[in-house]
Amino acid sequence: MGADYFAVMPGSAWIGKRWSVSSYADVIEGSPLPVLVLGTAKDRESVALVAELARRGVPHFSGVGPHRLRTVARWIAGSKGLLVNDTGLLHLAEALGVAVVGIYGPTHPELGYAPWQGKSRAVQSKLWCSPCGKDGSFCFRMVDRYRCLKFISSEKARFAV
Repeated sequence: MGADYFAVMPGSAWIGKRWSVSSYADVIEGSPLPVLVLGTAKDRESVALVAELARRGVPHFSGVGPHRLRTVARWIAGSKGLLVNDTGLLHLAEALGVAVVGIYGPTHPELGYAPWQGKSRAVQSKLWCSPCGKDGSFCFRMVDRYRCLKFISSEKARFAV
């Protein structure tokens, strides 16, 4: 892996916090730097993103595997930035001084989970039903659940170098 790269973590323990793999792939396809995909073999979104990038012919590195948190932290610290859902790695990256593009769907950055660094930013859609609660585990919509994530365009989540 080269010296300049972005890191990406598309998974989340909460289904409502998972932005689509195709949206992540769209952002990565337009990235000015190579991308390192993080996650474990159990993170379906990470595995699917690696496969989607390979299908599209987009250069990337796979960091998907059974890695220790120390290793993942080192990879994040060495990156130019992290594109991530509202998850623990977002906060780890912030603590390491790494710029974050955080994707917020059913959660809301102003509920205490916002990136706080000036070089980081939160990306979200503005729907009447957002937030669905503090952790995003409940969606008010009976149809088209987690619509808030579908309205976040890949253009809004582009990396800045």
